[in-house]
Amino acid sequence: MSPAAFRHPPAVLLLFAAAWGCGSAGGTISGTVTVDGEPLSHGMLFVHDAAGGVTSTPVTAGLYEFHGIPAGPARLAIRPLPPPPMMAPPPTSGAGGQPAEAAARFMRLDPAYADPATSGLAFEVMPGSQEHDLPLSARGPAID
Repeated sequence: MSPAAFRHPPAVLLLFAAAWGCGSAGGTISGTVTVDGEPLSHGMLFVHDAAGGVTSTPVTAGLYEFHGIPAGPARLAIRPLPPPPMMAPPPTSGAGGQPAEAAARFMRLDPAYADPATSGLAFEVMPGSQEHDLPLSARGPAID
């Protein structure tokens, strides 16, 4: 290393960090979570990556999105959550004689979905953006 590098240690550290990060491209994963064809009202989705890391993101109205998940195999777990408290009571009738929108409700899931070892949810994360829809069954994961 040149004597100039010793005079600018932060610059050397930045260079090292940039070079180290180049080989670990992550993926952006998005999709929908449905239970027997109906979007999961509220939940928390967990990705367990091959390096042992765990990342979580909320599921709202069936939609989820992760950023920066390491490339490689991933196992998932999901837990339903109760909807957030409402600030006002739900409408009793819709505008113009239309039916009111259904209020968000708690959707139960089989406890096996809460454990990545028993959820049956897994995929390979690739660098870049990808979509993975998660169709769940109220009866629980399919047993192979």
